[in-house]
Amino acid sequence: MKRRLKSRWVMAGLLAILGLLVITSGCTGTTITKTAAVTTPLPTADAKPQPPAASAGPVSGETPFKYGGLQIRIPADGKNPAVEDNGTLPLDYTCDGTSASPPLEWSGEPAGTTEFCLIMWHVPGPNSSKFYWIIYNIPKEVHSLPKNVGKAVGVLGLNEHNTREYEPPCSSGSGDKVYRLTLYALYDKPNMKETPDQVTRDVMLRSIKDVTLASATVNVHNERHSGEIVPPTPTAQAGTGKPPPPAPFSSGKMTATSSALKESDRMPDKYTRTGAKAGYTTVSPQLAWTGPPADTQSFAVIGSGIQTGGNEEIHWILYNIPGTAAGLPEDVNGIGTVGQPFITPSEGAAGTYKKTLTVYALSGPITVAEPDKADAAKVRAAMEDKILDTATLNYEFTVA
Repeated sequence: MKRRLKSRWVMAGLLAILGLLVITSGCTGTTITKTAAVTTPLPTADAKPQPPAASAGPVSGETPFKYGGLQIRIPADGKNPAVEDNGTLPLDYTCDGTSASPPLEWSGEPAGTTEFCLIMWHVPGPNSSKFYWIIYNIPKEVHSLPKNVGKAVGVLGLNEHNTREYEPPCSSGSGDKVYRLTLYALYDKPNMKETPDQVTRDVMLRSIKDVTLASATVNVHNERHSGEIVPPTPTAQAGTGKPPPPAPFSSGKMTATSSALKESDRMPDKYTRTGAKAGYTTVSPQLAWTGPPADTQSFAVIGSGIQTGGNEEIHWILYNIPGTAAGLPEDVNGIGTVGQPFITPSEGAAGTYKKTLTVYALSGPITVAEPDKADAAKVRAAMEDKILDTATLNYEFTVA
């Protein structure tokens, strides 16, 4: 009997000790797991899509958010071959060709995508980047862009030189350069207050940071061998690739002046790319002329300069200006036909570059194929038998 009682007391003691150990272990952080049913809540109507599990990395910036399903490339267009990642950008899509924007096609975006955004950018050196093409509000149904798309799809943001268009690669130095075309799949519209003419790459990246599901990049290579200073420009006329033609006929009776520029003086920052980077809005300068022949029926203006290699650089073409005009206002718009928008001097190597604005008095208007893409050679050929007189205004642009 005593043994039974003793055994019971021993057993009770052991159970008490075991209970104490369980309580103590709970206090010191040991987890006791209980099996229970797990209920996954149903998504609400305003639930935001999440990036696919296979994704990794930040949603924007120099290393864009990546997702293996989303793919982008430059397809063949009949004249140029297709370009896969790390391929060579055809000459046609650079300033040495026709400066057309490349065609693009993409697929494999994640579920929940409601629209796309495209940025073409380049890293010229440490802690710096440039941007050449921004299109946003591309509808989710769109999975390609045609060559030279212009404004046909989405909304255009700014390029590096403050114009809302495609800016073709046009490096100022020799050697291989890598340009990146990054497509972003978004689940909502970019969160921005800026208007399209204020949308830089930084603005775009900030506005899509919290609505990006995935992105894909096609890297393209472009190499220029001349080493000439050639400014990036949104049209094909940036460099003619030829020495400048002889000076046009001038009687000396016609003069050209500007309230913004003095003969052989430095161009103010307001009208240069340096000024644009400092916060100015780059605009064309005011221009006036006097003493044209009495029978003048139209005017044309060509801005030009000499590149380091001795070839001509074109930075403004405006023609079929009415013969009654006596000049052009600052930031001219709606007068004549724009062959090439005003492009400010290049930011090449340090030095001083001489530029010229030439005003042509003509016996009549001229006809040029594809008027809004008329290069200097076409305009000069069309003017050849109609030049009555010319006037020039020379100025300089200095790169520190």
